[in-house]
Amino acid sequence: MPIKPGTMTAKGQETRQRIVAAAAQLMFERGVANTTIEDVRAAAQVSNSQVYHYFADKTALVRAVIEYQTDAVIEPQEQLFARLDTMAGLREWRNFAVARQRDRTGRDGSGDRAGDHRVPLPARHPMPLLDSRKRSQGVTFW
Repeated sequence: MPIKPGTMTAKGQETRQRIVAAAAQLMFERGVANTTIEDVRAAAQVSNSQVYHYFADKTALVRAVIEYQTDAVIEPQEQLFARLDTMAGLREWRNFAVARQRDRTGRDGSGDRAGDHRVPLPARHPMPLLDSRKRSQGVTFW
């Protein structure tokens, strides 16, 4: 049975984090379907038993990568989220988000920074997230 993150030693947390970071990098480069547990094991420089010590299967590892990537996006913005109740706070968050995107991909949004293992933020709001009812009601976004 895999160990839960809150019950690990400092060394265990570091090993798990190394596995997740390696998996995130490989999944970003190759896609989830083209990344194997063996690929992750080799990239993280751990044994098979260590991978399975922390993750029951690939699905559990993918979930950990999703959490890792979510934290990478949300954590730097948490203080800004608390101030989204004013226009000034909303502008501050917008400026942060735009600056972060430019820092990560370059001014023209054309590339990824070398060595950055976290997935870049989307360049613009993904319109397909709107359901057809909101579109038909004339809801306007960006």
